[in-house]
Amino acid sequence: MREKFYITNISCASCVDKIESVLHKLECVSYVNIDINNNTLEIDTTNIDLAIKTIKSIESNVNISKEIPKIDEFNTKNSLYKRPS
Repeated sequence: MREKFYITNISCASCVDKIESVLHKLECVSYVNIDINNNTLEIDTTNIDLAIKTIKSIESNVNISKEIPKIDEFNTKNSLYKRPS
């Protein structure tokens, strides 16, 4: 089932590529897309706990939540930053 999460503390496109590449190798993940401009993570997985654990093993400072983060939790280093709608 595809789910949407909010992801913060990530601003580097190469970090996103690295995370997506590793997640695509997991048998439990059939789809993943991280949008750093909207701070969103869309993922289709049968094991969300493993997927989140994997993300945090690559980028330990990343925060992942189903709730829209408070404005101060967003990555303001990203010049293209905007609050998700």
